Amino acid sequence: NEVYVFDEAGFLFKHIYDYPVISFDINKSGYLSVIRKELDHYIIIVYNKDNGASLFERVQNVKGTLPTTATVSGDGNILAINILDINANIRNNVIFCYIGKGVYEKYEDRVFASKTLEDQAVFKLRFMRDNKLIYFSDKEVGGLSISSVNKLSEVFLLTLENKLQFADFIDDRGFVLVYGDSLINADGKDKGMIEFFNMNAEKFSDFYAEEGTITYFNISNKGFVVGASRDFYILDSNGKMSHIYKATQDIKHVIILENTESLLKITGNNTVYRLTRRRV
Repeated sequence: NEVYVFDEAGFLFKHIYDYPVISFDINKSGYLSVIRKELDHYIIIVYNKDNGASLFERVQNVKGTLPTTATVSGDGNILAINILDINANIRNNVIFCYIGKGVYEKYEDRVFASKTLEDQAVFKLRFMRDNKLIYFSDKEVGGLSISSVNKLSEVFLLTLENKLQFADFIDDRGFVLVYGDSLINADGKDKGMIEFFNMNAEKFSDFYAEEGTITYFNISNKGFVVGASRDFYILDSNGKMSHIYKATQDIKHVIILENTESLLKITGNNTVYRLTRRRV
């Protein structure tokens, strides 16, 4: 029930709540969105990027609904919230709220657009550049765009044929999918295949871990770390393998340091080591 925010210089601010935090997100500009539970409802809060002051709050108290994830656009004017509705079949409503000053008065409850997604569970969403929003669900990856006249349109839709072992965003320029087992009655990709996409869902790279099961995945400004058991593949920012590290013990984390020739590894007993990487 605590959220701490840091920047490159160190600690900025924290928020402590009486009830659990469901999820939180901080965008590239520093706007923090938090979904937290209260006794009989949920609250979605957006905080100022400079001092952590509250900019916007929305209460969700409709029975059978749960806000699962939220994100703020880069300019801080739009908040997107996914609300899971289990009153009938599973349904997701992605709603878009204006939260900037002077631009929301004509919209009831600040909501100016929404997108309904039936029979699936959305677990993550994020704004890219130019107010394009990408979402991940257990059935698809979708891209939505908001025009200057507040029109919501679909940019792309990728129907999944595999379970996702991992899925995440690459800054504000795209996303990466790590495939697991094929879905029932689907001719999916090989388990362990990783694909990299730009924000228009155009694939620009892929990587295959022969072990099949990916047990660890980490993204940094310098590239990607892919873990398969005790083998850790280091990929550059374009998704191409540059190094491999074979561990001799169980590892919790492998992190690419700013010095691109060094790694930080954290073992199961929380011992921290700095490593110099060897090229392959």
